[in-house]
Amino acid sequence: MLHQTLTRASDPSMHEFCFFTSSEDVATDYAKQVGLLLNIQQVLDQQHPDKGQTGKCLLGTVGCPGIVLPARKTASKRGKIYEGFRCSRCKRFRSVKNAVVEGEIRGGHQAGDKISFFATIAADSRSHTKISIKHGLCVMYLWAKDLSVMQMKKMMCGLVTQQRTFMDWRNYLREVCQRSLNEAAPMGGPGRIVQIDESLIRARQKPNKGRVLPDNPAPLAQQNYGNCVVGPWVFGMVLKRPDGTQEMRMFHVLRRNERTLRAIIQRHIAPGTEIWTDEWAAYQNIQKWRRFEYIHKTVNHQPPNTQRIESTWGHVKSHILRHMQGKRIKMLPGYLAEYWWKKEHQKTPFNDIIAEITAQFPLL
Repeated sequence: MLHQTLTRASDPSMHEFCFFTSSEDVATDYAKQVGLLLNIQQVLDQQHPDKGQTGKCLLGTVGCPGIVLPARKTASKRGKIYEGFRCSRCKRFRSVKNAVVEGEIRGGHQAGDKISFFATIAADSRSHTKISIKHGLCVMYLWAKDLSVMQMKKMMCGLVTQQRTFMDWRNYLREVCQRSLNEAAPMGGPGRIVQIDESLIRARQKPNKGRVLPDNPAPLAQQNYGNCVVGPWVFGMVLKRPDGTQEMRMFHVLRRNERTLRAIIQRHIAPGTEIWTDEWAAYQNIQKWRRFEYIHKTVNHQPPNTQRIESTWGHVKSHILRHMQGKRIKMLPGYLAEYWWKKEHQKTPFNDIIAEITAQFPLL
């Protein structure tokens, strides 16, 4: 049944997911099959020496000719069982979560190594290995289904007690989305239209009530006369595909000048694209940029216009501010990338986030 679930085009149902996370052993087997953890057979295939050569220990012991074999280790204090690898000669042990393959297996993060997602160090220098593989998969599945932190705690029935753990793992997944956005292919091309615009993510509602980001509270309406309008500013672009769907990418920008926006446009919009904008000064020279040959048109009451992207800002603001309630502005790029990624992977978000993780963290 597990193999059939992995080969399906759709995400596993809740019943199927509960089956392959019923225990730590079953969850570990599932993570190995989808490429999140190192498969024991992969290690055995890698360490076979050629004829006339001696073996090499893959656990980092210099000069050890031992062979790495599957093993388990029981923690004396907590009685927890760890599955991993042990060398037959030097007796070194490495947990399957901390297994790294780049000539050898090591624990912890080292630059240039290919490392498991469960052992990586996030941008905040916190390790992913605080919870079990079973619970980590549960958080990934519930995040893909767009459940909140409180809903996750109720669904997992107290298996993970610390709310900080849920928040950390959701941030780890947003980092995956952000790397995917940064590496995404440019949108548009000859014959395609992309609308671009910028908006202030602050959402002051009448009468002076509504969600705001902690780092940038909105001034009262009657006290805002003559004040400078500050960020956080978000720069967005929308493309309507031939099948009727649309893709929207958003980026947190500190400035809205031509130098800042030009770098984003040239990275994420393909040469030859027709770009529709308003008459903001930063867009005046788009058609003069060399080698990109953009076709630039400004807004009017008739096409071209920016109604498509402007109509999307309302939903984006309500979604971002609702999910970022109490968060700092520095977290905004991750939430914008998460919004883009989930819109692009609405059909199979769980299978797609696993595929994205295995692509970003290849073990072999």
